[in-house]
Amino acid sequence: MGGVKGSPAELAGLRIRTLARLLLVSPTTTVGNPQAPSLMTETITVCAVDELPPGERKTVVWEDIEILVVNIDGELLAIEDRCSHDDGDLADGEIYNDRCAIECPRHGALFDLRSGKPLTLPAYKPVDTFPVKVDGDTITMEVS
Repeated sequence: MGGVKGSPAELAGLRIRTLARLLLVSPTTTVGNPQAPSLMTETITVCAVDELPPGERKTVVWEDIEILVVNIDGELLAIEDRCSHDDGDLADGEIYNDRCAIECPRHGALFDLRSGKPLTLPAYKPVDTFPVKVDGDTITMEVS
């Protein structure tokens, strides 16, 4: 039987974080569709541009979320460092530049680095992605 696994304390923390994210929805904050509410965002610093050259990756922790930032041939992308299949870390997985994907090292699920969508089983739920940009000589990321 599937489902979220973890200790009771971890599951309670997950429920609290999910509820907190839902409560951050503001009907006056919009991005794209002016009719749709969106989450309030915060911009955080990832690192200096020269610290993340093409082919490199860096894990950033924001609140209690680990986020993997990768440089794919000059394109900066950020994805939650968590396989949606079993919560394993993606950071140590193989990156496929030609598919812009990362493979979960535990069970082999592939995730699209741009959208977070799973490309293969056993994962079937997407993981979060985060907008990344360069501000001068600093890489920043929007989180919510």
